[in-house]
Amino acid sequence: MLNKANWGLYKNKSGIYSITNIANNKIYIGSAINVYYRWNIHISDLKNNKHGNKYLQYSFNKYNEQNFKFEVIELIEDIDKLLEREQYYLDIYFDKQNNCYNISPTAGSNFGIKFSEETRLKVSKSLIGNKRNLGNKHNNNTKNKMSISHGSKPFLMYKIDGTFVGEFYNKSDVARKYNLDDGNIYNCLESKKSYRKLKDYIFIYKDIFSQEILDKKLKEINAYNFNMYKKDGTFIGSFNNQSECARLYNLYTGSINSCLKGKLKSTKGYVFKYVS
Repeated sequence: MLNKANWGLYKNKSGIYSITNIANNKIYIGSAINVYYRWNIHISDLKNNKHGNKYLQYSFNKYNEQNFKFEVIELIEDIDKLLEREQYYLDIYFDKQNNCYNISPTAGSNFGIKFSEETRLKVSKSLIGNKRNLGNKHNNNTKNKMSISHGSKPFLMYKIDGTFVGEFYNKSDVARKYNLDDGNIYNCLESKKSYRKLKDYIFIYKDIFSQEILDKKLKEINAYNFNMYKKDGTFIGSFNNQSECARLYNLYTGSINSCLKGKLKSTKGYVFKYVS
């Protein structure tokens, strides 16, 4: 997985790196101020089954360490260029987890890279102006996401009982601290389907926050709570996110939904019922 004889060359080097599953050629793209240190964090988290990217972690568990290789794609001397260059490669490889493990199409979602506000602004401008991605231009929606530059837009975190946790700027730091996925924090903030909450937390951008929005999110969560049982009636647990439950128990989201709607009595030995 790692050529240790040459790896010392990358100590204290900044750059763009890839993690490739040589069994299926699926790839993960990242950037780091210190790629040597970043790799050590990656491999430690993967071996301990706590990596922030659930797709990469699942694949690592399935194919084992020997089927993955870590490579430095490009060394970067000016760290202000890191996100610009990471975005360049994401524009090439990102395809919604078909052949690329990255969750977000926008550079800057990796933890371990902290920039000053001045640097963030430089990166934001460079991303908007960068049109060197295989001759394609970014659409306006992508440009807007780049200009935010992940980690620079403040957001609020609450428990699902309404308790305020804190105000944050960096999704990756929050993901690491609370054992969440930074890409899914982004999905919650963007109100993506099936991401009303993450575990016991909800997220709201600070600039759109209001008590009305918070109350609405909490109401939605409670309206979709459901319980999971074995067919013999043994209680398994309570959930709000069908996709999360499906991943945990190797089920199909559609089958869980059919059980909840009464179209199926059970699926793979499990019964599901909305909380009344």
